[in-house]
Amino acid sequence: MSDSNPETATSEAESSLPDHGDLVAAPAVPSDEPEITDGGTGSDSSVVSEMDKLSLEQALIDFSVANSRVLDLTQRVVALTEEVRRLHDENARLRIDASRMRELEQSTAYQAVRAARASGRLGRKAISRLRGR
Repeated sequence: MSDSNPETATSEAESSLPDHGDLVAAPAVPSDEPEITDGGTGSDSSVVSEMDKLSLEQALIDFSVANSRVLDLTQRVVALTEEVRRLHDENARLRIDASRMRELEQSTAYQAVRAARASGRLGRKAISRLRGR
């Protein structure tokens, strides 16, 4: 690298890189399908076709099972939602009933107190009249 010429320096740097020309591309990833080895006469392609048919049938079965599960879960969610709504309504009704009962108890108790006071006053007046006051 004693040359001060930039073109010479570049070619010297390139020549010091290793040559990878002897490398071979990696083999393709093997597939699940069998290779056609009979020269294309069709016996192996019928195996591939049969496997495709079976795979499609299994996929349709899997879809049907999954769809049935989704429908079942949807029905369960709807039923539980209706039950939650019914229980919520019942809870609200019971709260209203309890509130009315408290009001009734309070008003009944108040009426009883008023009646007791009135009867006490009447009783005292009656007793005092009987005594001849």
